[in-house]
Amino acid sequence: MNSSDECVLTFVRRDEPDARLVAMAGALSSLARQEGVQVAKALQAGRHTRLDLCRITGLSVFQVASATASLVNHGLVSAWRRDAETVYELVHPRLGDVIHLAEELADPQPLQVVS
Repeated sequence: MNSSDECVLTFVRRDEPDARLVAMAGALSSLARQEGVQVAKALQAGRHTRLDLCRITGLSVFQVASATASLVNHGLVSAWRRDAETVYELVHPRLGDVIHLAEELADPQPLQVVS
């Protein structure tokens, strides 16, 4: 390779972390608890009330309330009132993809190469 064909990559060095990445890491931390993951997975199918989420996940009302509050506070789930109930929905439809990727990365089994 002669000098005219060389490619040099330069990375900008930051003294401060990217605020957007820090905010997103904080948001994703709400999925660190199993209840948060279960609720987020249930919401992949669409909007649900708290009682729907209890039935789908098998979690108690307290567990669902805690998980949904954390997910809403971190901006991953939206909530609104419909008559006497609160309805929850994923803010971003690809959150499920993030959950699946995290589960794959956390899997202790090494990937097997198929030839």
